[in-house]
Order: sequence, then C-alpha cells, then structure tokens
Amino acid sequence: MKRLFAADRAGMAPASIKAALSLAIFLFFAVSPLASQHFKPFSTLRALRTEHFEFIYSEASAGTARRLAERADAVYDRVSALTGIAVERVIPVVITSETDEHNGYMNPLPYPHIVIFDTPASLEWTVFTDSLEALFLHELTHAVTGATRDRAARVLNRVFGGWVTPAGLTAPWFMMEGAAVSFESLDGTGRANDPLVKQRLRQDIIENRFKTPFQAEGVWDLPPQGNVYYYYGGLFSAYLQKKYGMAKYGELWRAMGGGFYVSPFVYRSGFYDIFNRVYGVSIVDCWNGFKASLALDGVEENPLPAVYGGNALIKDIAAAAGKVFFIDGAARKIVAYDTATQKTKTAAKIDGTAYALDVSEDGERLLVSGYRRLGANAGQFSRAVAVEYRAKTGFRTGREWRGLYNARYFRDGVVALRSDTHNASLVYRAGGDKNGADEEILLRGSETLLFSNPSPLDDEWIAFTSAKNGVRELSLFNYKTQTVCSLRGDTEGEVELWRYMRGLRFSGGRLYFSYNGDDRMYKLASVAVNIDGNGVGADDDIGAATAYFSGEDFSGGVFYPVSSGGNVYYGAAFSVWDRIMAFPQSAAGFESSAAQVPLNMIPWPEDPVMAERRIGDAGGQPVPASKPYNPIKYFNPFNLWLPFPLVSPVTSSIFWGTQNIFDAEGGFGDLSLDGAGLFSFVSDPTDQNLIFIGAGYDFRHEFVPVSVTWMNFNFMLPVTMEFADIFTFDNGTPMRKTRAGIQASRRMPLWNERLSITATGMFSASWRSFDSSLRKTDSGAPYSWPVREEEYSVSGGLNFSNRVLTSWDRFGNGFSELFYVRKSLSGETSFPRFENVFTASLESPRALQSVPVVRNFAFQASLYGMYDREGANFLGHSSSYSSSAFDNIAPSEYSVRIYGYLYDRLAGGQFDFSPVSFEIQKNLSHLYFNRIFAGLGYRWLYAENSGRQHGAPAYDGGPLFLHSLLFSLGAAVSIVPITVLPLKLTFNLLGALKLSGADGASSAGGWHFGWRVSVSY
Repeated sequence: MKRLFAADRAGMAPASIKAALSLAIFLFFAVSPLASQHFKPFSTLRALRTEHFEFIYSEASAGTARRLAERADAVYDRVSALTGIAVERVIPVVITSETDEHNGYMNPLPYPHIVIFDTPASLEWTVFTDSLEALFLHELTHAVTGATRDRAARVLNRVFGGWVTPAGLTAPWFMMEGAAVSFESLDGTGRANDPLVKQRLRQDIIENRFKTPFQAEGVWDLPPQGNVYYYYGGLFSAYLQKKYGMAKYGELWRAMGGGFYVSPFVYRSGFYDIFNRVYGVSIVDCWNGFKASLALDGVEENPLPAVYGGNALIKDIAAAAGKVFFIDGAARKIVAYDTATQKTKTAAKIDGTAYALDVSEDGERLLVSGYRRLGANAGQFSRAVAVEYRAKTGFRTGREWRGLYNARYFRDGVVALRSDTHNASLVYRAGGDKNGADEEILLRGSETLLFSNPSPLDDEWIAFTSAKNGVRELSLFNYKTQTVCSLRGDTEGEVELWRYMRGLRFSGGRLYFSYNGDDRMYKLASVAVNIDGNGVGADDDIGAATAYFSGEDFSGGVFYPVSSGGNVYYGAAFSVWDRIMAFPQSAAGFESSAAQVPLNMIPWPEDPVMAERRIGDAGGQPVPASKPYNPIKYFNPFNLWLPFPLVSPVTSSIFWGTQNIFDAEGGFGDLSLDGAGLFSFVSDPTDQNLIFIGAGYDFRHEFVPVSVTWMNFNFMLPVTMEFADIFTFDNGTPMRKTRAGIQASRRMPLWNERLSITATGMFSASWRSFDSSLRKTDSGAPYSWPVREEEYSVSGGLNFSNRVLTSWDRFGNGFSELFYVRKSLSGETSFPRFENVFTASLESPRALQSVPVVRNFAFQASLYGMYDREGANFLGHSSSYSSSAFDNIAPSEYSVRIYGYLYDRLAGGQFDFSPVSFEIQKNLSHLYFNRIFAGLGYRWLYAENSGRQHGAPAYDGGPLFLHSLLFSLGAAVSIVPITVLPLKLTFNLLGALKLSGADGASSAGGWHFGWRVSVSY
C-alpha cells in the first residue's frame, strides 16, 4: 500500500549511526526551544564566582548578580540538604534583563545551567516573600533534583556528561515542576500555598475532571494545558512532604536516580513503580488521598445563564458606557457586551500576549497591555507595550506606551508599572509618550514590595494592590501630595481577606476585586470610597470607606469583577474553558447582604521599600570581585559526548547519510566494523551557541567523516551554519559528498502584534566526488577523487502570518502567505524559481462550540502557484529542486513519472473540512488518546508550459488538470517515551478518489490509500 501525500521513505542508516542521529535529534529538539537572544549584540559580560555558582551577566544586572551571589550558596545548601542530592560541578547562572517577560529555566544539557530573566514578577500571577530569590530557588531545585544519580549513573555522567541523566527517564513533568513549585513555597508563599492554584484543582473535582497522574505528565492538551503539571505537581509534592515528611520525599528523588521497571500497566511502570517501592502505597491510592484533601462541600452554581461562553479563555474585564469589554485569549480578540441589548461583538483583534485591558470613560478607546515579540524565537525576547485601539473600528489610534505593564488610563496619559530589572516602579506617563521621555516615577518597589492593578479613582487618587513580604493589601496613592497609604480595618484576622486579593478595578463608583480569605473559592468583594466633586474626600483625605465581602462560593469562582448598569459581571474559570457571568444579585443587593468592614487610612513610611527577607541564614557571604566572562572554557566537546562504532554493510560505508542496508534479495547484508565515531553537543551557558559535532575515522576507506551544525543567536536573529563531509554509495558507486550552508531568519511584528512577517535566507553548496571506474568492492581513495558535480544555490522567503494553532485545533485560525524564491547558481541556463502559498483556516464558530459532536469543526483553504522556466513536474520537483513549498498539498496520488519535467507554471489548491471531532482524553496502557476526527477535502491542480520541451517526456499533451476528493480518519495520540519529552502523534488514514484521468488514461476514477504521521511536542 502506498503512503499517500508523504515523502518517499529514505534508506536506512546503520544502527550505530541511527543511534547517534536519534540522540542528536533528541538533543536538538530538547534544547532548541531554550536557545534565544539573551543579550544585545556585542554586550560585555562579566562573571562572579562562588563555591557552587558562576553568575554571568551584563552591566544592567550587576546589582542582581551580586545580590544573588551573596545568598546563592546558602540556598544551594538548603536544597541539597532537603533532597540529599548534590550537583558535582559549578552551576553557571546567566542573568539577563533583555526581555520584559518574567521567567527563567534550567537547561540540563550539555551540563546543568540556569537562565534568569531579570524582570519583575506579576503580583496577579502569585506572590513570594522575595520574588527574585523565589525564581532562583525554583530553577535551582530543577538543577539539584535533575542531578539524582545512583553510583553507576554518577560514573557514566562523569565520563560522558549531561546525557546520562536518569531523571529524564524517571521523573514525570508533574514531579519535576512539582518539586520546584513546592520548594519555592516552603516559606508559606508561592503557588503551592496560593488558593488560586488550589481552586483550579477543586474546580476539576466539582466537574469530575480531576486529572490522573498520567494526564499530569503532559499528555493533557486542553486548557490549562502546560499549567497542569505545575498546578497538580506543586500541590501533590507539597501533599507528600506534609503527609510523609521531607526525608521520605528526598528518598523518592534519590530513588529516581537509577534504573526502573517497565510494565504494560502504566501505574506499575517507571516512576510509579519507584513511588510504590519508596512509599509502600500505590500511586493511585495516594493520588486519591491527595484529591480528597482538596474536595469542598457547599459550592453553588450561579443560577443565571452565561453572558459569554464557548471555548473562551478570559484574561481581563473592563466596563464603561453601558458595555462590558473583555479579553478572550483563545479567540485573540476583545469582545464588547452591550448590557442593554445583551449582544456581543468583536471590538478589536489582538495578539495572544495581551493580558490586561482598560477602557476610557466614554467607552470609545481601549488600552491593551501585552508584549511585542522581537527576534525569531518568540517568548524570550519581548518588550512590554501598552497599545490604544478604537472600540468602534478595532483600529489603533497611534498612541502606545513602550516598556509599561498593566497600564490604566489616568489624566491625559496612563499610570502603569515599569521594570527596574526585577523590581517594578509605579509610573505616570503623559499623552502618548512612547519611550518615557516625560515619565514620572510615583513609587519604587523592591524584591519584597510589589505593585499591581493601578486603578485611578479620579485625577488625584490611584488605588493599587501592594504586596509586602508576600502579603497583599489595598493601597492608595495621592498624585497631588505624593503620599501613599493603606486601607485597612480593625477586624481580627482581616489580613486574610486581603492576602490573596486579585483583579482590582474602579468601576461604577466602587473598587471591585476578587478575594479568597478562607482557602476555598474566589469570591466577590468591593470597597465604597467617599468621593465628592472636588476629588476623593475633603482636604486631600479619604472620607468614609467600607469594604464588602461576599460569602458565596460559586463554581468557577469570581474573577475580574466590574459593574455596569447596576449589575456586577465577572469571569468564571471552569475546568477547561471560561465564561462571563452576571452576579445573581445587583451591585446594591450584593452590598446589602455582604459582610461589611469599615476601613481606615494607614500612612506608609517615607521610604516604603520593605526590609528584605532572604532565603537561607541571616547573613550573606562576601562576594568576590567580578571578572570578564570567558565562554571558551565551556566549549568542551567532552561535556556531553557519545562514542560509537562505524558499522555498515560490507557493500557500503556511511556516515551522517541514509543508505538502504537491504541486499538485492530483500534480506540484510553482512555488516562490517569500519571505524569509530564521536558525537558531541557543545554550548555555552547563555544558550546563544548550540553546536552539534560528529566526527570519526573510517579505516576501511581511509576517510574522516565530519558533520557540524552551529546555531548562533548572538545577532538578534538565529543563524544556522552546517558543514558535512561524508562517504556513501550512490546507485552502487562509491561517492564522497561534501556540503555546506548558512541560513538565517527574523520575525517582526507588523502593525499589531497579531500579524507578523518572518524573513528567511539561505545559501548552500554541495560537491560530489567519485571515480566512476570503481565498484562497490573497491575501497578507493575518496580524497583523491575528482569533483564531478558541484552545485550552489540561494533562497529566500517572506512569510506573513497571523495564524494561531493551539494543541486542540485541527487547522488553527487566521491566514499565512509565503513568498519563496530559489535560484541555482550552477550551470549556464539556471533560472530562478518563484513559489507562493496562501493558507487560511477557521476553527468552530462560537455558535457550534456548545454542540458536543461538532464543537471542533474546522475548515482550511490553501492556494499555491509556481513559476520555473527550467521546468518541473506537477509536484514542483525538477532536476534542480527535489522539493517544493507546497509538497504537502500537491496531488501526489497521481503517478508523476509519466509526466516528466514539462511545466513551468503551476496553480493549485486544496480545501479541507473537518466536520466532527470527539474528545477522548483517556489512556490505554501507555497510549493516551486525545481525540479522534474525520475529514473531507478537495484538491486540484492546473499545470501548463509555454511551448518549451524540457528533457524527453513521455507525455506532451499540453495543459494538465488534476483533481481529487480526499477522505481522512485520524487520531491524536500522546506518548511519553522520555519523561522530559511528551510527544503527540497525529495519525491520519487517507484516501483519495481521483476525478481526473487516472495516470494519463482517458477515464477518471481510481482510489489511492495511504497514511501520514506528524509529531509535535
């Protein structure tokens, strides 16, 4: 049976080469997402060395580096003591302030190293006693727990380096992230203590969707997606530590440093077998106990129907002029709900980075806070930006404020947060000042003093959420007097009502927010402040202020509450999707039944920066003088290497290539040992240089095969350079193939962050040397063979795209347009080739999202064209180019050999319709079935030439028209062959009914069947 719509199967490489290639591919995919532009080009970096760390940083982060260096060894000693695991080498820690998104990561390859983004944490995400040290502690926990190795593994690790990491095979994602989340929370703050995280799991219990351990390994691909292993893992690890003690928890991690048992039953295999042996209880029973510890009684359902639902992910809500505006992160748009007509419409289309929203008092302008992606590797080199849109048209007004977070309208400009490395300041920027030339700093924060949600009450008073040493409270800033105070009552235990407050906003004459003071569900709260015509209160003072706290626990919780038309609207976070709900009581009715707390003004001290509380013991260690950073010492090929034999059939030898090792009769030929090779992965701690090296010696042919790939991120765009020199056989002729190339790409936003352009360029060269008189049995002398064929080519492309493809989509939403040109520089008659591919796709409309069978309805249309004076077949393949930009939608169900390289102009397209999709989300043994789906399609092609005949084709019938009906049945299946790399395999069984003449015959008809598999991670 033919494999339809797929490339021809390549020949098989010898086993040793396949193993090395498999390792190279794994390393490439494992570390490539971490590689990025962490510093500006030509940045001067320095380094600080302590007992366990080397801190690498630019001048902008010098203070951060010294602060961490004072405490880092004490933090390491604590984590190592708790787990009983030591890291046997100095850990590089790279600190960069070149991105505005708060994050960090630990990369175990080729050696453990940490990258810290020196930017402020969001108070809405969670809160820590010390945000900087919590981030460092989280990533350090990964480095320590990932270093678990038994005696044999330690020996192998010392010899072969980072790939000998048993935790990559034994520690599922919910344990890796769970350890880090629980350790960041040991001081009583952090995500393992945050009721927001607990509510996510409690909501799953309410809806009977509590995730299984296998789902928490990373195979669950619906929202909250990747957060599952953080939420479940953090709370499960904290549960184990509390129930069984930290010593037992450390024993579990040490036990994950060796081999493990494989069973067809998931919960008796790998980590689960280790868990059962350490704790003496099955993972299923322990997980059920964990679930029971979170269950709640007395949670109510809101009796009112949802205002807006479907496959929505609500990120923020604002209200003005009788309308409620909100960000739907799944649809990438701002939606306006008219409270009078009860109708919704799209107000603006935005990028998925948008997280905060404000609206002008007249409802005419929208202020969206998000990020601007820079560079090709989105997510790690970003700039904060607040952009203004017109609510009626969805177009930009031209005003934007760069470098600001969480912006709200104030006076004629905005009040917002601004980064001061990992600390945030409260600032006011007038007008539409993009870069902060006239910026006023209102209040400076620190690692232990954080701000969020500035909410102007008028032109003088600004309310905001502050967090002091991990405890939130409601605060006020007076712009006229430049003074700050807290609003606080005298009720015993009242601090718990504010500790986890979120979503503060001034709306309908009240301050609204969500609170969780009893470790249950998030509930509604408001504050009434006496505001008169001259401002807030009299004599620059606040009048009577009263807080109102609802006691009702609603399924989905209450988030981002606002008031419009006398009613309160809020976002509810359910197990998978979110909704916009109306509170069952009116705004006035809520306050009449809620618990009331009178509030007082408590002035802040003149210097509000809090005294620092650091993880570790009371004092810090002396910090040595810094030195210039020397990356050369990290470019050691033996940090991660793997030796292997060069084994090949007696009739051929191969390195870094593909060759069929089946003999003429269909069996395996005899194998021979031709030499030895070494594979190595080299990188510096900044992850801006990734080098994959293969080298060996083939003594049978007296040849040194070499392959080098270098990915460089130092110049604001990734540059990939390749060189290979290999020995192989081509149709029985011994041949030396040498190739080299360089490729670069750059992604840039256009007009708004949703639409972008990616530019790519590539140059490649190849040389083929052989002696045609030699046969397979001749050894030859590859270095003496003349170059018989050489080829040089250049190519470039521009890809315009606003397409968004999530893990649960078939085709995604949006469009892409690719313009691609290639030219061979070899030969006297070579011509450039031009190709264009346009694709537009649409997932299920909101009207269908409540219908179970068709809620994942999807449609995609693709159109393409090609012009190549040299001539090509109808797949776009020619004597110069063995591929095309439209390979995946070309009519490969037709036999191509009969038509030859006739056509210089091609135009075609394909329409795909997926009418049904069924969610499964269950496993069978180690296979996890996400969903099954079916599809219908139609594809067509028109090809013609301009009268020229290229070669000697067997078919010269003029223009060609082909078209077919397509049918598919598929499934998305997840597996976890390596715990650090869960994979999703999308299988498609394909069929094509040809409607044109079958392979040149006059009659139509004829079926072709095949299959396709795609892999994502």
